[in-house]
Amino acid sequence: MNSISNDFVTIEYKNYQEKCAKYCLETFNREPEFYKALLNGKTSIHSDELPIINPIDTEEEIKDLNRRSINSSIMKMNGVTDKYYPFDDVSTKNIYNYMIEFIFLNPSETWLEVIGASLAYDYYKMTKDFSYIKKHLYGDGLNKEDIGKMCSYKIMNCYDDLLREKISDDIETLTEEDFIMDDFNGIMAILCKVGDNLKSEANEMDKMINTPESYEKLKSYQMPRIDYKEREKLVRGALAYIDPTYKLLEEYLELEKEDKIYEEDATENSRSSYFYRYGDDYGIKLYTQNNLEDVITLVHELSHFHYSKINKNSNKLFNEYNSIYYEKKAAEYLKKVGYSDDDIEYAAFFRKNSNLFELLYIMPSLYTAKNNIGKEQKDYDISIIKKMLNQANTEVSEDHTNKEEIEGYLQSGLANIKMNLLKPIDNGSKLLIYEIGTYFAEYAMNNLKHEETLTILDRIATNYYDLYDVLKMHGIVPETIGLDDKPKQKVKNTNEQTSNDKE
Repeated sequence: MNSISNDFVTIEYKNYQEKCAKYCLETFNREPEFYKALLNGKTSIHSDELPIINPIDTEEEIKDLNRRSINSSIMKMNGVTDKYYPFDDVSTKNIYNYMIEFIFLNPSETWLEVIGASLAYDYYKMTKDFSYIKKHLYGDGLNKEDIGKMCSYKIMNCYDDLLREKISDDIETLTEEDFIMDDFNGIMAILCKVGDNLKSEANEMDKMINTPESYEKLKSYQMPRIDYKEREKLVRGALAYIDPTYKLLEEYLELEKEDKIYEEDATENSRSSYFYRYGDDYGIKLYTQNNLEDVITLVHELSHFHYSKINKNSNKLFNEYNSIYYEKKAAEYLKKVGYSDDDIEYAAFFRKNSNLFELLYIMPSLYTAKNNIGKEQKDYDISIIKKMLNQANTEVSEDHTNKEEIEGYLQSGLANIKMNLLKPIDNGSKLLIYEIGTYFAEYAMNNLKHEETLTILDRIATNYYDLYDVLKMHGIVPETIGLDDKPKQKVKNTNEQTSNDKE
């Protein structure tokens, strides 16, 4: 038996394995710290443990196959046969996609392993720190805290590269969404107004949070619990209040009769309720909280069902107007039957803060994507987002004691702001539609008679109207919000639609 060595491992080999053994040792010597860590204390490799490789690796593809074979063999020597192989080079685009999956979605345990292993190798390449790979291969596996720390490191150290990947995705989304491009200036003007209103409300709530007595009240506040029987009574009452002709109520009763409302306890599943329609199939998926939110949520989704029946060539931009207006009328009804302002306002507290934060991220994202259409990725102008980050960096307080307790709603710290600015706007179009709907619903509640609003909702559901036209329907002079020119009219076709709305 022959052998060759370096200062950390000895390879034993038979005569016919000489080229393979020498190739392995040369590979180890090119990356000694990496292979010391991967060997995990193993100091000798026996001939029957040597990998099958092609020692003539003039092509990059062969080199990659050889490296994979060597690394996999070392893993096997250490008893690792069922772990995801972590040593493939992953592009920045894929790393970005993995991070978005982990941060904003809910990947399966299997997919979490892929994400964690890929990030661990990327982290090693940046830092030469093998600890996360070691935990993945030879420890208990990477947990969510580990993956979160790797994401934070990547965000804080490679932000511009990640941002350019996000902008590339945003441009693709934006250029496919005609309804945004057609009314871009008017949409942004309305979002600014919505943002100003939300900021004002957030400032008031921020004062409440920072008052110890008020904060404790908020923290301990419990929405009134209701059972199914009480919810039925309130939903039916709200529908009759919104539509005295009882057409809405009849549609609801028909849905119930057809078993088209599927319920699941929200404590078992954190997903949002939604209405869907695919051809002849339709229904409402309701994730129940067993409190007043269920009434408002159900009325919201019932509105989507009602208008889906008459929707013909409508503008997607106004898809949430009807449902948000209906939920506001449902809240108005709940107050009329005796529920307090606190019951309604506290239910909306976290949503308002979340909406403000989402709005603050989507506006610079939309501007940046639009301004970079047609450019090479390396030439993207990211100054708008960087300016926002510079401002945020000076405003982030070191004391977040109270706010951090409201996890997931009041974000604090520059890393969190950067993280949320990386969210792609593929879901942002939904947020945008929601904010436009909120703007018109609140205007209607404050300035129009209920009958006038219902007439407008019917009009925009059955015909295509641009933003300029819908502003005028409400008596709003488009020029007062910065919309000087009416866009060229386009005929749109509405395909099968779905609603998947966070309540």
